[in-house]
Amino acid sequence: MKIRIFEIFNSVSGEVGLIPQGALTTFVRFAGCNLKCTWCDTEVTQSPLVGRAMEVSEILKALEEIGCPNILITGGEPLLQQKGLLNLVDDIKTNHPDWVIQIETNGTYPIPKLEYVVDCWVVDYKLPGAKTTFKQSRLLSWLPEGSWVKFVCADRKDFDKAIDMIKKSPDWKKVRVTFVFSAVPPSLKHTQLIEWLKELKMWWAVVNVQIHKVIEVK
Repeated sequence: MKIRIFEIFNSVSGEVGLIPQGALTTFVRFAGCNLKCTWCDTEVTQSPLVGRAMEVSEILKALEEIGCPNILITGGEPLLQQKGLLNLVDDIKTNHPDWVIQIETNGTYPIPKLEYVVDCWVVDYKLPGAKTTFKQSRLLSWLPEGSWVKFVCADRKDFDKAIDMIKKSPDWKKVRVTFVFSAVPPSLKHTQLIEWLKELKMWWAVVNVQIHKVIEVK
């Protein structure tokens, strides 16, 4: 089983999820994405032809050579190569059951029900400012409990859309997932985002700043 991989590297986790910000983490970046978001910071991964095809066993060996127990699978969009992704997760958990696996997805594909454990899913919900055609009104209905949903906001329109989506979800008050808000400077500052959340008393929301960009690490 081969997977098209753009890169495998070890750095710090710069965003949110079960793997906390600042934790040393091994990234497995899948090649290929079905979206072209306005502020994509990994445009080079959008083509399914970049990187190289790697056997699942080869990927596992690379992870073992690094030895870090925090594994973050991202892209691109990992669920474009779902069969390979599930085989990789299976192999990692079979050989290293204590390792933490976190997967980042754009939410355009339902998260599969697995026989083995993915410790955390992080979904980047696409708002109008991303300028994609993606629409997913039932996003929260198929997310596993403990998932994180991230809203990247460029302006008040984006913010209001995020709040509307949350409140239309039948069980949003149960907070079975964690909602995360991030600003796109300079069009929106994180300080303004925080004020809006305070005004609406969204006490359970998390504000995210991409710390890997603040401290300038890969």
